[in-house]
Amino acid sequence: MNRFYVILFLFMSFVCVFGQDKGSPQDLYEPFSYKSSNGITINYRMISPDTTKIIESEGRNYPLIVFMHGIGERGDDNKKQLEHGGDLFSSSTARQSYPAYVIFPQCPNNYFWSLDKNPKSQKDIMKNQDETPIMKGVIELVESCSNTLHIDKSRIYIVGLSMGGLAVYDAAWRHPDLFAAAVAICGAVNPNKLTTITDTSFRIYHGKKDDVIPVEASEAAYNALKMHGVDVQLIELPEVGHECWDMAFSSPDFLSWIFSKSKLHHSIEIQNAMASQP
Repeated sequence: MNRFYVILFLFMSFVCVFGQDKGSPQDLYEPFSYKSSNGITINYRMISPDTTKIIESEGRNYPLIVFMHGIGERGDDNKKQLEHGGDLFSSSTARQSYPAYVIFPQCPNNYFWSLDKNPKSQKDIMKNQDETPIMKGVIELVESCSNTLHIDKSRIYIVGLSMGGLAVYDAAWRHPDLFAAAVAICGAVNPNKLTTITDTSFRIYHGKKDDVIPVEASEAAYNALKMHGVDVQLIELPEVGHECWDMAFSSPDFLSWIFSKSKLHHSIEIQNAMASQP
């Protein structure tokens, strides 16, 4: 009988140690909330740099990434927004190679990041409107984090998919001095708004068979950015529909491209280019 209990105890210990998903995003991202100046409370999750394996980490500043989720992850549970992209930044490889602060704000159910209502057509996306209260709150959150954490302000990045892809464009053109790089996945924007962007590097992903937001929306954004001399890439994914984000995340240089960008380096490149002109 004693032997039976010993075996049972060992088995239960094995289940407790190996049966739990200790690598899930919810385990590594801490929950927070931020009350903006317009009274909106934004729930968000944040992962901090893993400084345990970084030599001389004291006094060092780190990049900040803000991730804008899609319409399906709205809510107030402060968890669902990690469904897409959470694993990307919480993997041990990413945290060791690219130590950074990463925040995932969650859009409440009754809001849309950059629109005042659910768009019924492409025309609704293209309309001019004021910055939404929720986007104002997100920008305040980003600025608050950059001022209170050990953030390298020349390396603040924004990534978003679908509804969040629209938000990436919205944030980048309204706040062109804030972000060093922006990744818009299956998003859309009125290309006429992109003229304010000069030194934010862009990477755009879109499925060629997207029947929710047509790939032409990303092509128009790419052409507008390219026309104004912006560092921009368009990656069209063949045989892929709207849900193209996993394929985008699996790009071998997805993270390395983002973390290679810096406002400081871009300014130096512009100065060198101007100096080389006759």
